[in-house]
Amino acid sequence: MKGLNKMKFKEFILKIMGEPVNKPEETEALTLRDAFTAYIWDCRKNNTYSEPTIDSYEVIRDKHLQFIIDVNIFTLDEHLVQVALDNELAKGLSLSTVRKYKSVLLRIFKAYRPDFKPNLVVRK
Repeated sequence: MKGLNKMKFKEFILKIMGEPVNKPEETEALTLRDAFTAYIWDCRKNNTYSEPTIDSYEVIRDKHLQFIIDVNIFTLDEHLVQVALDNELAKGLSLSTVRKYKSVLLRIFKAYRPDFKPNLVVRK
């Protein structure tokens, strides 16, 4: 992979693999991890956000919100999502960081579960 920078590699992977996940039906099993992955791929494909922003979404998916990351997105409720955000605050993360997590979660819910509009609060 010599001479192939990170951006070109990601573009190459997108080109050969295409979209990994189509928008699911509510009857399908789709974990929050799967929804994050699909959202990330969609952002890359449409150049919605900068690469560093998209990379930060991968970090959130892989290292944070582990309390709910493998839960079916259609069975998540407001309470579970709120507990997950509260857990991140309890780990010592800043309010602004956890608000960023909330923001990306709301965008994912809007894309893959538009009927779910949780009223989430991030404060210490």
